[in-house]
Amino acid sequence: MATNFEIKNVVVHAELGCQIDMERLVRELPDVDFESQTFPGAKVVIDDQLKLLVFSSGSIILKGLKTPDENEIKKVIKERIAPVFEKIGSKVADDVKITIYNMVATSKITENTLDLNKIYQNKDKIIKEFPVEEIIYEPRRFPGLRMKFQRNKEGVRITALLFQTGKVVLTGARKVEQIEEMLEKLQKIIKKYGQ
Repeated sequence: MATNFEIKNVVVHAELGCQIDMERLVRELPDVDFESQTFPGAKVVIDDQLKLLVFSSGSIILKGLKTPDENEIKKVIKERIAPVFEKIGSKVADDVKITIYNMVATSKITENTLDLNKIYQNKDKIIKEFPVEEIIYEPRRFPGLRMKFQRNKEGVRITALLFQTGKVVLTGARKVEQIEEMLEKLQKIIKKYGQ
C-alpha cells in the first residue's frame, strides 16, 4: 500500500567548478557568516528558503530544496545561486556535479493513532523481525518514538520519528525510492505492533 509523503528538505553537495574568493564573498555579499580561524566554510543565506555552506574550493552544501530531481536542483543552482557567485567574480560551471546527502520527508502513515508504548514494548521483536537497529522512546523528553534502521546496501541509514498522531518524519534518505521502501516497512511494523 503506497503512502503519500512530502519532501520538506533536500541537502545537496555541489561542486561549482570554480574557486571562491572568501574575503570578497564576506565583503560584498549580505548575510555571510565566516570565521576563518575556526572553520573553513562560510554560511551564506540566499533567501528564506536556500542556505549554503561555501568553501573556497567551490564546494557547497545547499539546504532548503524541496525536490530531489537533479535537473531541478541544477536549475536552482544556475538561476539562484550562480548569479550570486558571479557578483564576486566566480563563474560557476555549466554542468555542476551534485550529490544528494539527505532528504527529510513527512507522511501521515495511518489515520488511526499510534500506540508508541506498544511499539516500544515490542522493540526486541521488531529489531529481530525487521531491519531496525535501535528504537528509543522517552516521552518525558520528546513525544516521538525514534526508530533507526540498519544501513542498506548503499550504506544509507534512515531514521524515522513516529508520533502518536500517525505522523512520521524520515531523515537520511538519498533517493525517493528509499523513502517509499521505509514507509512500506513502517506500515508493516505499525500493522503488527502499533495499533
